[in-house]
Amino acid sequence: MSAVMKATLKAKILVVDDEPNMGWLFTESLGKKYKIVTAQSWPEGRKLFQGERPEVVLLDLYMPEIDGLTALREIKALRPEAQVIMMTAYASVPNAVEAMKAGAFDYLVKPFAMEDAEKAILKALEAYKNIFLAGTWREASSIIGKSPQILKLLDTIAKVAPTNANVLLLGESGTGKELVAREIHRLSNRRDKPFVAINCAAMPENLVESELFGYEKGAFTGATSRKPGKFEQAHEGTLMLDEIADLPLMLQGKLLRALEQKEFERLGGTKAVAVDVRVISATNRDLETMVQNGEFRSDLFYRLAVVPIIMPPLREREGDVELLADHFLKDFSRKYNKKFRGFTPEVMASFLAYDWPGNVRELKNVIEQIVVLNDDEIVRPVHLPPKFKKVNEEKKGPPPVSLKDKKAEFIAELERKEICAALRLFGGNRTRAAKYLKISTRSLQMKIKELKITEEDYANVW
Repeated sequence: MSAVMKATLKAKILVVDDEPNMGWLFTESLGKKYKIVTAQSWPEGRKLFQGERPEVVLLDLYMPEIDGLTALREIKALRPEAQVIMMTAYASVPNAVEAMKAGAFDYLVKPFAMEDAEKAILKALEAYKNIFLAGTWREASSIIGKSPQILKLLDTIAKVAPTNANVLLLGESGTGKELVAREIHRLSNRRDKPFVAINCAAMPENLVESELFGYEKGAFTGATSRKPGKFEQAHEGTLMLDEIADLPLMLQGKLLRALEQKEFERLGGTKAVAVDVRVISATNRDLETMVQNGEFRSDLFYRLAVVPIIMPPLREREGDVELLADHFLKDFSRKYNKKFRGFTPEVMASFLAYDWPGNVRELKNVIEQIVVLNDDEIVRPVHLPPKFKKVNEEKKGPPPVSLKDKKAEFIAELERKEICAALRLFGGNRTRAAKYLKISTRSLQMKIKELKITEEDYANVW
């Protein structure tokens, strides 16, 4: 699938220190690797912290107006996932330890080498990523995985979530696009407002407009009262437009106007309805090709794809099949009151050999089916659906040929060629051919029968 290339998003580091040289030092040393923002007091730093939403904050312990320990507690109250590294003079190390107890990730003793500072920042960024990774395990709508693709996805989610940018999720069916949309909403400033999803392909074309934008009383037969659409329901929150590629062309213009002007008219209405909605779209189709073919508006495409995110298929997520299978097994065992606690190596090998065309959704369905239909503690090959029998047979392939068998085949082929050559030399006379080969005529006849040599074979040898 062709996809829009997304821009590289640098990690943001906020440096708060009343010494101007400290901010300059970090900018000069690490500015190419990270986006460095600096402040000389916490009131100034607070504005940058809320606006820029950095992953890591380097915070001086002693500052005028508001000290670093107070700022640390405020940071942890505002965004507990942000990692804070305290900077302090040697004499105040006990206070730095107190800061660690209050939630600081690490501390640097001044004067410090920038090499040590960068090591601390790298560890803090890793901890930041792991918070999101661990957090997803605790929720029913979790994004589970440890593959590089999933870690990159989680990193992108963490960076795009705090913004109001529209997101386009691209990927095969079953890759978890709605889970990602919900995670973006959960980590956004709109988390306390509605998350509303609509599947553009799941309803007749004539109903899509009324579902999206609502209708006024009397707009059509049966419209006995005003009904708000999904846009109004998602006001100040997030609206997910699933299967956006199936949105009728006639409605794409109205959607574009709603996104650009932040207002629309209900079906049958004349009054503009103002809305504040963040849109996350999703599709398993190639929207760029549809734009080229005139099947999807280019202006709407670019409005929706401010930040395109490509969802990795399960077959490319190394190590995640085991994690997901284990998670679903425990989840469904609890749900159906079963005792399953693991898989045999043969079952897991079958899972790893399978391509999972239905992705995570298919894996989840397979595990649920196994748990519902069986009673055991370990999932065994006998519990697997029939399609895995074919996978195992293909994986095994033809039985290996032993060295002894190969040697026997080689000798038989040599004998065959020699006999055919002798028979051809003597015009098919078996007595003379046997004498030439220094074997009895009876032995030659037995070999001809054993090797299934016909007149056709020795008439056209070599």
